[in-house]
Amino acid sequence: MSENRLEKAKFFYRVALNSYNLVISFNSTIDSKIHNALGLAIGLMPLLLGLFSYLMPRILRSIFSPFVIVNLAFGLVMFTLAIVIGFWCYNPADFELIDSYGFINEHKHMTLPEIAEKTIATIGNMTRNNATTVKRKGFFYRMALMFLVLGGVGIALGFAFLLASVPY
Repeated sequence: MSENRLEKAKFFYRVALNSYNLVISFNSTIDSKIHNALGLAIGLMPLLLGLFSYLMPRILRSIFSPFVIVNLAFGLVMFTLAIVIGFWCYNPADFELIDSYGFINEHKHMTLPEIAEKTIATIGNMTRNNATTVKRKGFFYRMALMFLVLGGVGIALGFAFLLASVPY
């Protein structure tokens, strides 16, 4: 039973192209998540700094002032780290694309099945490289989220210590 080489190439082309489009879609999703996390952290920083400067006299009079200051400072540092990592992983990524003009000039002497196989291999390599970029962005996004959570915990503990020192 002989296989039709061109039909096989068409099938693999569809698989490779769908995988490539899926990686591009994942990149857009992770970029929007990074954008939202950055917006949250950047929006909270001035609010928290303003609130802390307003509450600083009360914080300094508190019996728990070292605990309050350490936890609030820890929370702000974690938010700052989340912002820095978010900006770093939100930068434009090195996504690979086919240089159609160069590809045509390089492969115009080949037969159609050979061109199809070369196209499939090229898209497959681009997909693998782009997927690595998306995975790296995902890793740093998770790190930024971890720093946001740690910052929130630090700030919550700081407020808890501050509230614990308020006389009833």
